[in-house]
Amino acid sequence: MPATLVMQGLVKLYANNCFMENGLLWRRLKRKGDTAHIVLFVQDSMKLDILKEAHGRQFTGHDGIFKTKERILNCYYWPGMDRDIYEFIKRCIKCQQRTKTAGPQEELQPLPQCSEPNQRVHADLFGPLKTSGSGKKYILCITDAFTKYVELVPLPDKEAGTVAQAMFNRWICRYGSPLQITTDGGKEFCAKLSGQLYRLMKI
Repeated sequence: MPATLVMQGLVKLYANNCFMENGLLWRRLKRKGDTAHIVLFVQDSMKLDILKEAHGRQFTGHDGIFKTKERILNCYYWPGMDRDIYEFIKRCIKCQQRTKTAGPQEELQPLPQCSEPNQRVHADLFGPLKTSGSGKKYILCITDAFTKYVELVPLPDKEAGTVAQAMFNRWICRYGSPLQITTDGGKEFCAKLSGQLYRLMKI
């Protein structure tokens, strides 16, 4: 199809929702479930820079097609942008490297049900929060998996030694040592926490 006919077809398709202002072509974009807003109708010479900015800059993080498109549609529009976004991300070296190095994802498995208190205790840290008058800015949440009983302990920091001391004083000294302690910390943190608890319990 000749280029002139293609252009005529585009004009007919978009003309009712477009307008010129300050030498730029704008479009009123109305999407289902959202209010209409004005976006710049992008010319070919701008597409690559917009794609780079929306997908791969420091603060945009190499998201997938959907998030990249949503970010672009906040300010810009052009016909065929779905295809252009797909092709751009398919050629992105960092995305390819991440896909190749990521191993198969294991399915999440539920933890076994407990049959009595203190079989398994969960420890989670929240913060940093606004520092209190006593210098505390983290909250340690200790939960018994069977009874769902919760202890909340304010902490000045999240070091393994601080967490271990809090768990020893607020839980182990009052309710005994649990058979298992589960945290969402990394392996290094879990190892340090265990070591500190062993030291406190002299085992």
